[in-house]
Amino acid sequence: MKFCPIVPIKYLHSLAGLSHNQMVLVQWLADKRYLNFYRKRRSKGDFIILDNGACELGKSVSVGNLIRGYRLLGGCNVLVIPDSNEGNIWLFKDFLDNFTLHYGDIDREVKLMAAPHSLDDLDIMAGLSRVDYIGLNRDFEDYGRAKVIEQYKDCGKKFHLLGIRKNPVEEIAAVKDFGDLMLGFDSSFPYRLLSRGRTIMEPRPYPSHDSMYQRDLSPEVLNFCIGEFKSFLEWVENE
Repeated sequence: MKFCPIVPIKYLHSLAGLSHNQMVLVQWLADKRYLNFYRKRRSKGDFIILDNGACELGKSVSVGNLIRGYRLLGGCNVLVIPDSNEGNIWLFKDFLDNFTLHYGDIDREVKLMAAPHSLDDLDIMAGLSRVDYIGLNRDFEDYGRAKVIEQYKDCGKKFHLLGIRKNPVEEIAAVKDFGDLMLGFDSSFPYRLLSRGRTIMEPRPYPSHDSMYQRDLSPEVLNFCIGEFKSFLEWVENE
């Protein structure tokens, strides 16, 4: 499995750079430090997923801005199709209908990840050949994401966990046995834990998203984070 760490921009080199798999948040590409880091990672051959920003912004960036981010990066391996809590299937189908028409130059250069917001969405998305990956967001943990993957494991798609909800070890262990059926997962949760001096095995109390940006890390805590990140990566990527 791949782990795409999400960390503050100031710690990209120290922490995200430990992985060869990256989740790029398109809205952060406006920051030159962020853009330049991931351009270099792309040029070095890292596996890049370009996200549409829906989780953080409340709605996806426009298709034009998503494609602009793709071009700024110099490409990516996987593009997350725009998604929304309302009208998700309409947004999904509109993107697919126009993707080849308007962006034929990249249509077959990049794989597409669809992000359902319900099992009804998933039924439709899993049946389309142009979709390569299904991204299950944290809300699917209410169903049990491992149970959802088990139910849809023969649909011909690979799965990715979009974020970790409450417990990195428990949630990853639940899907690890699916092997090649799993692309991987992305999350800021490990950073939020480790930046507080807690290990991955200490998820409670759950750290808030805001805690990513509330403090600079001392050299001691940064070294602790680096060591724990390396151990976590080794566990995740050891099939």
